[in-house]
Amino acid sequence: MSFKLDISEEIISVIYEEKGKSLAALTSEIPLEKLSVIVDYATYKFGVSDLGILQKWNERIKEYDGLLVLTGEERTEVEGVLFLPTFHEAKEAIFMNDLENQFLKEMGE
Repeated sequence: MSFKLDISEEIISVIYEEKGKSLAALTSEIPLEKLSVIVDYATYKFGVSDLGILQKWNERIKEYDGLLVLTGEERTEVEGVLFLPTFHEAKEAIFMNDLENQFLKEMGE
């Protein structure tokens, strides 16, 4: 249950790493109000407590019009979380979400 963060300008990637930190420990390090987050579900299968943490992240990210995206071939049930097969598709979804949010702000909605 160890992960590291890869933070870019628009996206935070949460990557499984043997010597990393737990999801709970990363919660305080992730600026959830600023960015969208991609978690690679293919490299690590989350337990019940991890899924609860991801659900809390998702609620906070959505408050700021971001997306939490899980990637991988095997799906899991996390309410309201977008699940896509590849990292590339996740990045495209975040880009489209950002464009839609920008359009809505410009239109005054």
